[in-house]
Order: sequence, then structure tokens, then C-alpha cells
Amino acid sequence: MTDSAARPASRAGAEALVPRRGRSAEERRRDQLAEFLRHRRSRLDPTLLGLPIAPRRRASGLLREEVASLAGVSTGWYTALEQGRAANPSPQVLDAIATALRLDADDRRYLRELAKPPARTQVAPIDDTAEADLRAVVAAHADAAGPTYLATRHGDVLAHNRATADWYTDFGPPPAAENNMVRWLFQAPQARSRLVDWENECRDMVGRLRANYAAQPGDQRMVAMLRELKAHSAVFHGWWDEQHIATQRGRLRAMRHPTLGTRTFRLVVVRSPQDSFLGVVMHLPEPTEEVAAPPE
Repeated sequence: MTDSAARPASRAGAEALVPRRGRSAEERRRDQLAEFLRHRRSRLDPTLLGLPIAPRRRASGLLREEVASLAGVSTGWYTALEQGRAANPSPQVLDAIATALRLDADDRRYLRELAKPPARTQVAPIDDTAEADLRAVVAAHADAAGPTYLATRHGDVLAHNRATADWYTDFGPPPAAENNMVRWLFQAPQARSRLVDWENECRDMVGRLRANYAAQPGDQRMVAMLRELKAHSAVFHGWWDEQHIATQRGRLRAMRHPTLGTRTFRLVVVRSPQDSFLGVVMHLPEPTEEVAAPPE
């Protein structure tokens, strides 16, 4: 699969981004929740859960009645939830379903976001005080050995130091559309050579975008960007349909540079209490070591 060869959207993958006409925000939210539950149910192996298997069983994953039994709810109600017909499940029921589906912490957080009634307020603009404070953090690391950049929830790079230009690219002054970390990851050929484990880095980004979209379903800028990426990148399209969920957290990132060599950085994210969707990503150099490329 090449990044330039887009493929048609599956019904499941497209439903959240291209809502059917006449669907209310509440109905679209239920559609996304139903899609996520069906995906997570389909990937579970009933034999690993100790469930009896009929000789001629054809369905992959768990059956709806098996999930309902494990969660302690009726099969009819759980079926309605998976079909987008049940509204406002309680936190206790959501926890029981999450346990039945063996969801991890990120998946549980995502499930709770999808179960919330859609907010009626528009997405808040960037907080000026938060932006000024975080720009000052970037400025204080202008000569740091590792990249430091300020980015929005959409991946727009608002400020960066010299090391960011060296290890990533010179994003230039905003608001140019190309000054975006998400677009750079999926559309710049340079990204594949600079990130030692490009595939896992991109999968993590897709998971974070999906989580951000669930937290801000009224973010039309996010919807437009996701549609663009799905239309122009078969890689993004495929990974979006995998329903992977991730949250931004400190981790290691290995990078390579034609003259600076290969280095491992520890990523640390600094946020302002005034704006949780705006953050400074700092790259702290790890002790020098050989970095092995991921297996082919």
C-alpha cells in the first residue's frame, strides 16, 4: 500500500467523518460508539476467555450475547447499543462493557468520550495567555540540543527551535498549511527517513487524532483535516479504520539525520492549565547509543 494511492472509504471508517444526511449530532455520536464496540468485539478470541465454542461457529470474535453476559446486561439492550439505538449508558455499565471487551486505559477513556451527549458549544479558540506562556518555553530552549516545538491539537506548529528545523524540517511562520506536524508525518518523504520507526509513530498519531476528535466532535477544522488525510493517504485511511486509540504521553523517539547521525530522544509534553489542547513537545537527548532500525 502506498501513501499516494487512496482507496475508497469503508462504510465503518467513513461514517464518523462523512455523516449521513439528516443525522443529528446525537445520532452520529451513537453511530461512532456502535462502530467502536463492534470493532473491539470482533477482535477478541472467545477461546482465550474460556467461552464454549459451537462446532460450526462462523462468527469471528465474540457474539453480542457473549459480551452482554460478560457485562451483566441484557442481549437486547447491548444489541441496541451496537446498532446505535440505545442512549446514555451509565458509567457503571460502560465500565462493565469495557471490562468484557478487555479495553485498555486509552480505549476506556475513548469509550467514555463517545458515550457523552454531544456538546452544544463551539470549540474554544486558543487561549492567548496559554499560547504566550508556551511560546516563552520554546524561546527558552532556542539553543537546546533536542527539538522543542509548540503545537495545537490539529498539529499546527506555532513555534519551534533550531533543533526542530534540523531534525524535522523548518516549519516556518504560521499560519501556512504546510506548517503542520500531522501533514509532515504522512505527506513529506523526509519523514520516513528521519523517524527510525515511522510506522509506529504514525499509528500513534492516528490514535491521538481519533481520541481528540471524540473529545471535540464539533471541531470542523479537525473534520476537514481528517477528510483530507483520508482522501490523499491510503496509509492514513487504513490506520484510521483500525480504530486504534492513543493519548499523548512521554515516550522515546529515535531519529536519524544525514549529518547528525541517529539519536534517541525522550519526549516530554508541557501544557498550560488554561488550554489542554495546546502543548510544547520537548525532546530530551538520551545517552548516546546505537539505535536499531525496526524489522522489515
